[in-house]
Amino acid sequence: MSGGAAKFSERTAEVITAVPLTPSQRAAFETRLRERHGPDLALTFRVDRAILGGVIVRIGDRMLDDSLATRLAGLRQALLGSRVRQQ
Repeated sequence: MSGGAAKFSERTAEVITAVPLTPSQRAAFETRLRERHGPDLALTFRVDRAILGGVIVRIGDRMLDDSLATRLAGLRQALLGSRVRQQ
């Protein structure tokens, strides 16, 4: 990663949401991620309002982006691609 982005080890997960999670939501993420990646997985939680909604999870060099911003960008690309093909 470049641009000063934090580098995460395979034992660290970063969970990014548009709004702060409740304690029970945090606990659910911790439980699910540790079941899949091991009990020693460290988790950090961060709020980034730019993602609009949904969640982004980074573990090591892997990222699951289920944010609303990414979904809208994909929809925009699909619509623009459709429009270009129709012209």
